This record gives sequence, structure tokens and C-alpha cells, in this order.
Amino acid sequence: MSLSSNIQKSNRKRNSGGVFPHAAANAVTLAIFLAKLANLDKAYRGRCTLVALTLWLMGRWLEIKEANEIPDFQRIRGSENCQSNSFRTIYDRSRSSCEYAIPYQKQGKSIYLWQPIPQQLNKFFQLVISKCPYNEPLLNTEAKNKLFSIVKTAWKTPKSLQRHQRVTKRTFFQYFIHCIQRDNQLSATIKGQLLPIDKQTHRSASAYQQLDSDRIRSSTYKAFNDYISRVISAARKYDLHSRYSCFADDIKISLISNNIEEANYLKNHGRIAQYHTEIVGMPEPSEPILFGSQRLVDESETCDFFNRLHNYVKQQRPRECLPNKLDTKRHQDWLNYFNAATYRIALLTNLLTGLRPTHSDSFQWDYYTSDDIVFVKDKGRLRLIILCDYLQAEIRRYLKLKYQIQTKLSDIKINKNLWFCIDSKGAQYSLSNLLLREFIKEFWPGVVPYQFRHLFSQSAISTHSSARLAANDIDRVQGHSNFGEHLGADQMFPASFIRLKSYLNTLPKRFGLEEMPYD
Repeated sequence: MSLSSNIQKSNRKRNSGGVFPHAAANAVTLAIFLAKLANLDKAYRGRCTLVALTLWLMGRWLEIKEANEIPDFQRIRGSENCQSNSFRTIYDRSRSSCEYAIPYQKQGKSIYLWQPIPQQLNKFFQLVISKCPYNEPLLNTEAKNKLFSIVKTAWKTPKSLQRHQRVTKRTFFQYFIHCIQRDNQLSATIKGQLLPIDKQTHRSASAYQQLDSDRIRSSTYKAFNDYISRVISAARKYDLHSRYSCFADDIKISLISNNIEEANYLKNHGRIAQYHTEIVGMPEPSEPILFGSQRLVDESETCDFFNRLHNYVKQQRPRECLPNKLDTKRHQDWLNYFNAATYRIALLTNLLTGLRPTHSDSFQWDYYTSDDIVFVKDKGRLRLIILCDYLQAEIRRYLKLKYQIQTKLSDIKINKNLWFCIDSKGAQYSLSNLLLREFIKEFWPGVVPYQFRHLFSQSAISTHSSARLAANDIDRVQGHSNFGEHLGADQMFPASFIRLKSYLNTLPKRFGLEEMPYD
């Protein structure tokens, strides 16, 4: 296999929908890691284990080259603002939970929000953190050196585990990063917050969707529970119970235990609030923070815009019948009607396909099949677009009107684009993003066509329909692709096509779009 083929295969492998890391092989390596941590001095092995597992969760071990680079994690009070490298405990009247700080990116700045520890690890984390003093580093210099020595020395496989497959230490430290990359249920916005920029497969995808911090926190909590459960289940299968123990002082806690207790605030479906604890009193939920798209338009306002556009085009239709021959001076009203219909079909296409208006404002005859699919030139490459049934019907009705108008003009010219406008002299001119912006300004000031692409992407993660798309499907319809995922380099199976088409067919009803009777 050539180098080019290997790169393409690698890009596809680590994208959403790819094969998850080998759970059993990672379970064996985790058993080796825990055994080494258990042999540390009792004075600091509990804290070292907590820091080691935290850096594993965050995928940060490979960044650390020296012992003094291990972060100074600390415990802070629930009344303090979230800050880097911090833990806290929270009690919601049901039971106590441990939370750790993770960074979020918003408009080029880092802010820190609390994230609940995965349920399989919470009992151990809660026990260790509850015994730590406030605002003091968890590890001293000696503890950091001992922990760093474990991480940087070679890990030999014990004889009792040599019959099982294991992954390398480097691969093991990236377990959660690899899981996040391949997780088909996490949206681009969530992945954009959890992954470093160099680990994101489609870096611009997160800019098109919008989620609040409560939903991101809930999805992250569920995902990390699933990732750890895969490893725990494999450990049970290999009967590694004795090797999956962590120590907090002299207390031994099994990570394989089925006795998992979860606080009530973590059971809210789809949302987990961040709580702020006053010095006296119960914790209160904080306002969620929005992340992602800054250009998203309101869905109800979009529905109203296209309804007004529909009525505007209908009002532009001349009352008299189309004459046998169009005179551009005497029948300007027919040209105005046709141009209004052209703007409408262009904007409908933008809304229902997510097409970039800055790259393509019309389909071209060379790539139009008058069927479910059409090809467009996007960023120098051909890209496949799937058309919903409603849009196909609207395009056919528009083309019928265009044929009627063209045949009535004295000078008929062939145009490579399916839709175009005609000026007062009968000359054809193509639409552009600038013209579309000027047209929209009359109906909806402050909004530009590209924002409909953001709404198209947001609709895919906010639909409650059974036809809801997975992350790799959204990337496909949005046109986000890397080397190896472009047209001709990947495959779309019939089941995938049916799923995408079924979803796209839900959009016209969702946006309240009506059929345009040009006759």
C-alpha cells in the first residue's frame, strides 16, 4: 500500500464512526499501570493514583516531559470559581460527587468549567479529594518524581498477563482521545472542546453548531462513562479483579465493583448543570454558557423569512398571461418575476443542502442529474449533494418557468448554470454571494446567506426525528472532509444514503416551506 493510501486510510480510521480502540488490550495495560501505582509509598499513592488517572482522562500524559511539568492539582471550595487543575466535591442532598476542571474555548479565550468524574472512578476520587486540604498542591516534589518515574520507565508485562494482548504505553495514554475522535454520537461542538486542535479531524466543523455547557457536560459525562465501561467490562472478562484496585491511605477500592452510586443531579436526561455553592446553603445551578456558532439564525425567524419570500414571489407574478414574445422593455414585470423566483430557488438550495454560497450559487448542467444527487465544485473539488424530494420538485418547477421565459425572448443563449437572472436588456447574469446578500437585506437586515449553512448544520443535531443523523453523516452533508474522505476516496452504502435522504426530507416541513405554483 502506498504512502498516500496509508494516509487516507488513517484519516478515515480516526474520523467519527471509526473503530473504537481495542478495549481488552487497553484493559490489560491499565491493570499494569494500576499495579505500579499501588506499589508507591502509602503517604502519597492515593493522590498519585488520582493525578495519574486524571491526566489519563484528559489525554495529557504525552505532553509531560519532566516531573516538574506535572500540574499542581488542588482541591478548592465549592464557593470558589472554577480554575485550572482543580477538584471539588459537591453534595446535592443525595450523595457527594467529585468534579474536575476542564478548559473550554470561547472566542479565542480559555474558560474553565466543572466536569463530573466518571461514575466508575467517582468513589475513589471522592474519597481521596475529601481528605485533601483546600488550596494546596496534591503532590509534593518527591511524589511527582515517583509518579513521573513510573510513567517514563518501560512497562514490562507480568507473566500472568502475557497471554493477553496489550497496547503500548503511548497508545494507552491516548485512549480517551481516540475514543472521542471515533465517537459518532458526540457532535462537532463537543469534540471541538474536548480535543486539542491538532487532534480534531474536521477543525472548522464545530463553528457551525451551537450547544450550551449543560448539554456538553451531560454528553461528555455519558461518553466517558461508556469509554471506561468498555475497559471495565473487558477487565471482568479477563478476570482482572485483583489488579483493578486503588488505594486511598489503607482503604482499598475496586474499580470493577458493580456497586455504583450516582448523585441525582447526574441523572437528568440530556443536561447536567454546573452548581455554585454559597458559603451557607445548598448549591444553586449556574446559567449555561453557549459554545460554537456565532452566526446561527433563529429557526422560527427563518421560517417567517421564507414564508415572506414565498408570498413576495407570488405577488410578483404578472396578472396577464405570458405573451408569445417577451419585449424586455414592455414586459419587465415578467423578468422581475423570474428573477425573484431565481433568488428564491438559490436560497432554498442554500437552506436545504448546506451549500456554501461563497463557493457555488447555482448547480451546473454538467453535474446535474435531475435526480437525488448533484455535484458541485467546492474548495476546488467535486462534492456530492443529496437533494430532498421537495427541493427536486421546486427545481423542476423553476426550470419549467425558466424554459417558458427563455423561449419567449428573441435572443436565446445557453447558460452553464441551472439558474440565473435576466437584466432589463435581456442579458443573463449569474448570481453571486454579494447579490444574494443584497437581496436578503431587503427582507431580513443583518442576515447573510452563509448563516443558513449554520442553521442547516444546527438542525441536524437538534432534530427530535427518528431520522436524526450521526456525527459522520453531518460531516458528509456539510462537506467536511480530509484527504481520503473526498469524492472518489470513500464509499456511501445504500443504507447510509437512505438515512441521509430520510433526514433531508424532514426539513421542508420543519421550516414550513410551501410549494410554489408558477403556472
